[in-house]
Amino acid sequence: MKKRAIIFFGGVLLFLQSCTSVYKSGYVATPTTSLNTEFSVRSEVIVDTTKTLQGYSETIITLGFLKTSDVKFIDAFGKGTGEREKMAAVYKALENTTYDVLVNPKYIVTVNDNLFVKKISVVVAGYGGKIKLK
Repeated sequence: MKKRAIIFFGGVLLFLQSCTSVYKSGYVATPTTSLNTEFSVRSEVIVDTTKTLQGYSETIITLGFLKTSDVKFIDAFGKGTGEREKMAAVYKALENTTYDVLVNPKYIVTVNDNLFVKKISVVVAGYGGKIKLK
């Protein structure tokens, strides 16, 4: 009987163990926008490499449906784990600055998933860029 109890509690402890995954990603300043109009707009991006901008965002999902996250974000990425948090982190990095875009962003995405709570956090760092019309 004692042996069964030890095996049972050992199994419960293994089941309650949380899983964490971390991955890094980055883009090499590739533009993903296009403008289809009858006229063309000539512009250039002036990048300030003297200062690095940083932003942080996290989402906490409790019991699979109670979600706490940022409500302000840019509209730049697709769907998937960490994409909404990436958009919020970029928004926070550009917030209260004079820059228009985040150039060459690097992301660190951490997903901590256990039985009751899932936490997705993103840190982004990159250079600020200002769009100048020619």
